[in-house]
Amino acid sequence: MYKMVCSKICFLFIVFGMVQIQLRWKRDDVVRFKPWRVAFKGHTTDVQQKTVAPIEFQKKKLSYGESPIYVHDNKIQSKERIEVEMIMNIKLHGPPLSFHRLTIQISTEQSVVDLFIPYSGTAHAQRVKRMVLIPSYPVLFNHAFDSVWSVVDKSNITLTVALRNGLPNLYDAPWNTL
Repeated sequence: MYKMVCSKICFLFIVFGMVQIQLRWKRDDVVRFKPWRVAFKGHTTDVQQKTVAPIEFQKKKLSYGESPIYVHDNKIQSKERIEVEMIMNIKLHGPPLSFHRLTIQISTEQSVVDLFIPYSGTAHAQRVKRMVLIPSYPVLFNHAFDSVWSVVDKSNITLTVALRNGLPNLYDAPWNTL
């Protein structure tokens, strides 16, 4: 009798476990947040010393997936609340021995990348920033030409901003579910 009860209980655990696994497979089959990556390329032209110019984005490249990120009025915006990793590649041309800033503004928070142009006349930088994008807080980029030690001339910057979602099943939550 004891063996019969134990075998029935074991059988129920096995069946219950298999049902759970099958339900999990069906749930995992419908992935709500699929990976995506999008890149935007923008630039400034003819920025004078002691002036600030916004980065104007002209090109967009969707690497994979369906991105909720778009550009509107030279601001990067999101359709929903989402955690992203932003990778910025900066290429700056200008007079040698000049000082510049790339300012990233999200709402009232600002991040600054300081750049110095060496004798070659070209500076490169790369930055990675992880953040949560909210639809009501667009991301704005500005190029500031602060000062120069030698020849006064114009400068320009080329900025490539690539955004991809974080770990989708752990971090991302649509704005309407909060």
